[in-house]
Amino acid sequence: MIRKTDKLFDFIQAMTSHERGYFKQSANKDSWYVILFDAICRQKEYDEDELSRYMKKMGCMRKLSAVKEYLWRELTQAMAPYHLIKTPLGEAMAQMQALHLMQSKGLNKHITRELRALKKFCIEYELYDTLLQTLQFEFRVGFHQLTLNEQYWKQFHEVVHANMVQMQLSEIQHRLHVYTLKKHGVQPTTKEQQDLKILLSHPVLTDPALNHKIRLKLIRESIYELYAHLMNDYNGIVRHNIHIADLLESKPALIKDGREISLIYTNVILALAGAGQRKQLIEVIDEIIEKLRKIPHHNLYSTGREMLVQVIGMLTLNDLTNLNELIKQSKEP
Repeated sequence: MIRKTDKLFDFIQAMTSHERGYFKQSANKDSWYVILFDAICRQKEYDEDELSRYMKKMGCMRKLSAVKEYLWRELTQAMAPYHLIKTPLGEAMAQMQALHLMQSKGLNKHITRELRALKKFCIEYELYDTLLQTLQFEFRVGFHQLTLNEQYWKQFHEVVHANMVQMQLSEIQHRLHVYTLKKHGVQPTTKEQQDLKILLSHPVLTDPALNHKIRLKLIRESIYELYAHLMNDYNGIVRHNIHIADLLESKPALIKDGREISLIYTNVILALAGAGQRKQLIEVIDEIIEKLRKIPHHNLYSTGREMLVQVIGMLTLNDLTNLNELIKQSKEP
């Protein structure tokens, strides 16, 4: 029997204890939606009839669907900023909002220092779109103060160009990804291979802006890695995945909690296993595990880590049947 699922139940079950505590702190503890929240937290499997009986027992005369919808809205509104502020983009947006608030209060004399800090932050995390917004804000403020100089315009044009390059790279990446989904499991025809090679020869892939910008290089490498998947080029998949991991490790500020690199190295292992290159696979496993241990704030229970442990276990037991099934599943879109 297939277990009945529910988006609210699945969302709450996926929340950590810290996230649940954060939500409860900001909620009205005597409200029906919090009582429902606690009831769902206690369930091991979703049982709507049990929830309905419990809410009536507690004195709630409202329809369960209405309380669930209200709880869903409150949860998503509370958790969105909780997660956003933990990302570089979220922090930059919070700083930008503070700048707008300061300007609305006429506190322009304090804005210069905050602007400098936000620009430095955006440069550190390579947030080109946010940096462009910051420079546009500086233009609106500085235009009246006549403080803009050649350095400002040089930075402005560099950021505009970086954003343009990022958009073009993203378009190529998207087109390749859509093509991969449409042609899953089907070898590209000769004409399709020619079209893909033309796409991979786009001048933006060698644009000088990529020389010193890790984020742009990451997109380019992911494009090459996706192309290697299309061509069943296992050595290419391994090479580009490792290059992506090296790029991330070269700038720790871009690593959130290690899950990205866990998944990257898992792709490497699955590609080698899928190509039957067991000797090379055994050689890289110890190196990969050692690298994962060095990643700051590495989440040992991430999807990448779990799959990594699973693959290593199958190899240790010489369980090639389940390993081949796992490889097959990993290739499915």
